[in-house]
Amino acid sequence: MKNENIQSLRQLGYKALRLGHYCQAQSHYIAALNIINSLKTDRIVDKELECDLYLDVSIVLAKQLHLLQALEYCQRSQKLAGAINDQYRLAKLLDNQGNINRLQELFQKALDSYRAALKLKLKLFKSSNLDITDTFYGLGRVYYDQSKFNDALCMYQKAKDIRLQILGDDNLEIAELYYSIGNILAQQRKDEQALSMHKKSLNIRIKLLEKKDLEIATSYQMIGLVYMNQRKIDDALLAYQKALDIRIEMKNDSCVEIAESQVSLGDIYYERSQYKDAEAKYRIALGIYTKLLHEDNQNLYMARLFNKIGNIFFRQYQFKEALSSYQKSLNIRLHVLGKTSLDVSDSYEKIGCLYIKQINFTDGLSMLYKSLSIRSEIVGNDSLQVADSYFNFGATYYKEEKFTDALTMFQKCVDIQIKTYRELTFDITTVNHAIATVLTGQGNYEDALALHTKCLNFRLNKLGESHLEVALSYDKIGDVYCHQLKYIEAMSMYRKSLNIRLAQLGENNLIIAESYDNIGKIHECQHDYDSALSIYEKSLTIRLEMLGKHNLLVSKSYDDIGNVCRLLYHYPKAITAFQQSLNIQSKVLGKDKSACKNAKVSPSGSGNEDLGKKLTSMHESIASTLRMIRLQLIDVDNIGIYRSYRNFGVVRFAGTKYEDSLCLFQKSRNVRYQIWGKNRQHYYLSCRLEKNDDHSRTEYPNTLSQYQRALQTLLKNIEHVDVSVANSCDYLGNICENIYRCTDALSLYQKSLEIRQQIFGENHNLVANSYDNIGCIYCNLSKYEEAIDMFNLSLRIRQKKLTNINNMRIAECYGNIAHVKFISFCYKDSLTMFEKFLEIMSTLLDGHHISTADVYNNIGVIKYHLSDCTEALKDYQASLDIRLALLGSNHRYVADSYYNIGMAYRYEHHYDKAIESLQKSVNIYTQSLRPNHRQIVDVRRIIKIMNRKYSPKTSKSKLNIISKFVGNNARQHYQDLSSTIQSSVQQADNFQENENITSSNINESNASQAEDGK
Repeated sequence: MKNENIQSLRQLGYKALRLGHYCQAQSHYIAALNIINSLKTDRIVDKELECDLYLDVSIVLAKQLHLLQALEYCQRSQKLAGAINDQYRLAKLLDNQGNINRLQELFQKALDSYRAALKLKLKLFKSSNLDITDTFYGLGRVYYDQSKFNDALCMYQKAKDIRLQILGDDNLEIAELYYSIGNILAQQRKDEQALSMHKKSLNIRIKLLEKKDLEIATSYQMIGLVYMNQRKIDDALLAYQKALDIRIEMKNDSCVEIAESQVSLGDIYYERSQYKDAEAKYRIALGIYTKLLHEDNQNLYMARLFNKIGNIFFRQYQFKEALSSYQKSLNIRLHVLGKTSLDVSDSYEKIGCLYIKQINFTDGLSMLYKSLSIRSEIVGNDSLQVADSYFNFGATYYKEEKFTDALTMFQKCVDIQIKTYRELTFDITTVNHAIATVLTGQGNYEDALALHTKCLNFRLNKLGESHLEVALSYDKIGDVYCHQLKYIEAMSMYRKSLNIRLAQLGENNLIIAESYDNIGKIHECQHDYDSALSIYEKSLTIRLEMLGKHNLLVSKSYDDIGNVCRLLYHYPKAITAFQQSLNIQSKVLGKDKSACKNAKVSPSGSGNEDLGKKLTSMHESIASTLRMIRLQLIDVDNIGIYRSYRNFGVVRFAGTKYEDSLCLFQKSRNVRYQIWGKNRQHYYLSCRLEKNDDHSRTEYPNTLSQYQRALQTLLKNIEHVDVSVANSCDYLGNICENIYRCTDALSLYQKSLEIRQQIFGENHNLVANSYDNIGCIYCNLSKYEEAIDMFNLSLRIRQKKLTNINNMRIAECYGNIAHVKFISFCYKDSLTMFEKFLEIMSTLLDGHHISTADVYNNIGVIKYHLSDCTEALKDYQASLDIRLALLGSNHRYVADSYYNIGMAYRYEHHYDKAIESLQKSVNIYTQSLRPNHRQIVDVRRIIKIMNRKYSPKTSKSKLNIISKFVGNNARQHYQDLSSTIQSSVQQADNFQENENITSSNINESNASQAEDGK
């Protein structure tokens, strides 16, 4: 009677297992085991049954990924099988042990177990036995998990041949093999063949099973995954939904398979940047797992979900939450799988990418190296997982401006992919886009454009015009055009991308906000600030709705708006926007101190409190051995906040509140040091403080004591080689430069140069930036030869770094040299440099470009000083024509052109034309500048002088008076002498009145070009 109960319970367990009710199945098996253990019998048949029940429990535990418990029950069963010397059961148990080892990612142990099982079975059976096919199938799964797809396919093919011979084609075990072969083809991105295999498997299952069966749902699930590989999102969604409907109808409660379907649907929403919907699906799955697993949170299902939830936080710039999720996932994986596991390497990879996103390259690269070493050890150097690591290394090196290293990594990645896929795939196009981005950074725009276009054409051919990945390709091409300053073409690409995204996603999506940012950037580069402001406000509205008020992306939108308002001279609005950005970052990054904290990876699954103690103790030892250093954040002290204080300070300068401004700059510096300390190696591009010509330098307040304190604090912390210190040197040097502390500024810039040379070597763009800064100081000190030397050093670095000499950065170097030559009265040399500048611009840009207009203007200024006003007028007119076409008739740059034309006419004694042009200039200035602005006052004064001195009525009156006292000959001599003196005086006046203005025009246009180049 008890044996009947045992068999009945076992049958119930098997039925529950088929339905996916794993907890219920486990309960039935355990109940049966309890009965048989209570019998205390030594009969062989009872031992065999007990052995089988232990195996059943092990199988159901493995299904739930309770791998350590599964292995324990498997070993109990093996002990019984060994005691009764049952070779057949030992072989089956070795198969089960191999499967558990596979799930633990102990692949060599798994292979050893399966090979031992195969050896036993070959002794017991003929080679065409069905039990042998189970071992072949298991070996294939191990090879599949190692990305050894050819070996896996060989094993599956062996199993298929035997099963076809014995069972025929219409059999569930054949369907299982078609399913597995389809998985291999999908991994190889042979999507059509994969789809064919999965449909074969599905048709057999539909034929032999009821329409509502878990195996049918599994086929739909994998078909959906193939559609995802093909970027056929709608088809994937339909297949996933079918799988979910079957699973819900069959089970009518929460189960692992339903959770899997919810995760797949979440993946689709994630790919479409619908993060709220994606998170909702993941949370549903998390709830199911929590319910099924009860108190056991150390489960790989949970780990994978925490990883996916972390990805959502990462995409939304919620770094604290992302790190927390990744850490939870890692702790589970370390607990279940140990240190050497592909899942553990995946967690290291995610955490590394998070650090790199926060410009923490030291810790980020350390995590990536950990991940790569694990992957290389487990699956070999030619696996797709290793290719993924190479890709992330390439992305990191690109951010560090190590372009050659980045290209090497990306090429390694694409070589592995080509070897695996053997044809162009979507994954390869992604890497090719990355390679093209590096080429753009090197200034190799034509090759970059060609590669981006190749990727675009592939996607258009495979996906059609209205696909999100096609939109991404348009964005990439737009980025290249933006670097080339081809803003019209860039705008066209960004508009195409936006239209596709709007059609696919609707208005309220974060990726739409990114498109608006791209378009706003183009408007800003074209000096169309009103349009830029409107677009940035649209982006802000979307982010506020999707993310709420307290998010770093919202902060970024406020920064964009504040910057445009500053350029529009809307200082109160700019201050408000920067203050809102600062408040958000203070809340997100300040009070939540761990947002940017580099919490170290725990080597065990210990609790948070123990982890914190370990991290604290690790900090000192790590710092002393030059390993990774943990950030210590205090209140609102975060790099994002440092940037906001600086922006806010720029507006205060523009708004004349100098004391507030310098206070904010000082606060920014203090934040920086509290974050980074003395040892932090952080990578940030130095950014020069903008000079706004609304205020002369003499208006700066006396801040010497405040400056001295800041300088002393900086120099105390400068003994450690650190990029952040170099950037702070630049920053304080800029303030010194603006308050005429040129000697101190020079010292700071030179210290910055030394640090950068020590870290990056001689040939780095940041080193070139330092040379540029030092050159500017030498120029201010009238040490023109030294300035030229610095700018030439910068030029040589950029020529070496950039593969194409026709590059905007190189052109800017020529512009710097031209400026020094100009102010040192070497007008011909200056003209030569500007002509080189123009030659590069003409190569890179079409004739109607705002930067081209600026160069024409500068050349005109030089020719004016060479007294070649006829030629100067031609260049001024060329500049004016372009500015009118691109900026409209009421732009300040147009006013500058009218001013320069007026002064040239004045020099040539065409006073009517001069007054007409100058009046146009002042009319435009009054629309954008305050009424008492120096520029307006100066132009009106010049017009007044010309009206008074050079009107025909005044000249005729003077000559009539003279003629009363002298004869006609004397009168003629006077007239000639008067003209000569008048011309000389006029030239002197022109030089005096124009020197600052025309020089500032050159400075302004150079700054504009540099800004456009960014």
